[in-house]
Amino acid sequence: MSSIIPQTGLAEAHKDVSWLFGEYSGELVRLISGALRTEDVGEAEDLAQDVWLGLWERAVADGRLESPASALLDLAVARVAEFYGRPAAATAEAVAA
Repeated sequence: MSSIIPQTGLAEAHKDVSWLFGEYSGELVRLISGALRTEDVGEAEDLAQDVWLGLWERAVADGRLESPASALLDLAVARVAEFYGRPAAATAEAVAA
């Protein structure tokens, strides 16, 4: 994949995702745990790991994230929706409540 994406794009993607992880990793797990309405932190951490992987894949594919925090939240809502097997829009409303 690095042959398709310029090295500077990979560096920018790494910078974006690393910064987000440092700033929001704990908050992401808490958000997902609340959305799942569970005290099983392991389940929330597993979904958070899926979110980080998805964010990395998106960043690498795009070369850089235009709105990193927004992309992180969008992916988190999508992963929780997948967990429950329902549309992301309904899950976004539940997370906001």
